[in-house]
Amino acid sequence: MLSKELKSRLVRIKELLQSKFSKDTIWLMLAQGLTLLSGFFITIHISLHYGIQELGYFHQSLAFYMILMTLFGFGLNNTLIKKTAVQSSKLIDEARYLATTLSVTFVINLSLSSICLLFLNLNEGLLSSPELTQLVKINLLALPFFGLNKNFGAYYSGQRNQRKVAVIRSVRWILLAGSVLLCSILNYPLEVLMYAFLITETILLSYNLLSNSTIFKFRPSLKLAKEVVLFGLGSYISEITSIVNASADVIIIGYLLSAEDAGNYSFIIYFVKTIYIFPGILMQNVSPIISNHWARNSIPELNKKLSELRNINSTILTVQLIGLTMLFIVLNLWFRNNTIVILPFCISIIGSYFFALISWGGSILIMTGKLRANFYRTLLVLVISILSIFLFTSLFGFIGSAIAISLNGIASFFLLRTFIHQNTGIKLA
Repeated sequence: MLSKELKSRLVRIKELLQSKFSKDTIWLMLAQGLTLLSGFFITIHISLHYGIQELGYFHQSLAFYMILMTLFGFGLNNTLIKKTAVQSSKLIDEARYLATTLSVTFVINLSLSSICLLFLNLNEGLLSSPELTQLVKINLLALPFFGLNKNFGAYYSGQRNQRKVAVIRSVRWILLAGSVLLCSILNYPLEVLMYAFLITETILLSYNLLSNSTIFKFRPSLKLAKEVVLFGLGSYISEITSIVNASADVIIIGYLLSAEDAGNYSFIIYFVKTIYIFPGILMQNVSPIISNHWARNSIPELNKKLSELRNINSTILTVQLIGLTMLFIVLNLWFRNNTIVILPFCISIIGSYFFALISWGGSILIMTGKLRANFYRTLLVLVISILSIFLFTSLFGFIGSAIAISLNGIASFFLLRTFIHQNTGIKLA
């Protein structure tokens, strides 16, 4: 006979699996699975076809791409998630917010991308290599379109339409992987491959505009523009520090290590950061729920839900850690016959796993309006991250960069847990 406690737990698990949250999570997991496979293919294929140095340039250009996208975004995607989640029953208001946010985003992105492109043309030696400079210039062409698509993704997420988010994300990475394969078959250089980002974002933007054609009925409102920008700026600095912390290591390594070591670092760090995939899915799915519970002041109920998610996350992460380590070793020895990267990978993933246990709670301070606390947290994480990468890489080279990544993960764990508990009463661990 099953005990009452076990029966109760089985009932809660069954209810959770049948909930919209679980269905949304499954859609996002399927999309992330396709993204992961596409990313693996892109990373392995570029390293084999173009070489490990070219892989380093590719990942460094992507790091600049993500940082600039966030700099140009002004936090407006967070505004859309927040406003749409709270006003989910007012479709007209949602469309007005979307139309206004898209207009503001396009003007800002187009202007700043043009300025950056002009600046790079006038300062060719600013970045760590001429090859990287050329790739970043090409990526700048895609940024205005990527920014608009990011807004649409935030809009769908606020509506809790995660199925649409999943489909768009899958299409993006399938198109990019297909472009890598096509360019390698045709023996096109890496510079030509980078135009795939512009083509992909243009295709996705066309779909998003067609499927939300009702927004054309609304003219951008100066009043709403001021509102969305002011709210976005509240989370803007925190979002910048978060993305810089996530991407700056690849850029810094490009200045501190040789082109080959920088390429090897970008190879292992791609695999290490896949440990954050499932927590990232949870964060995207749980953000509107957190906003809703906070508005209703139902923290005990929220803590109960988060406790169940924490158990699921830790189980999946453990399985992922084992599988990812085995996959990395097999792929590396099979395709690249390079044992020098295995130890740095193992060191890096230890601290990263530790942080991934609670990294899904990274949006809590934003969704609860604790923007200043979130800024202080992300700023501390950024400072610790940059200083440790500079220090350990300068002292110990390639292996030192891996030590820095692991230590940063552990520091991020304690900072996130402490700030959220002290400012919201929500428990992550």
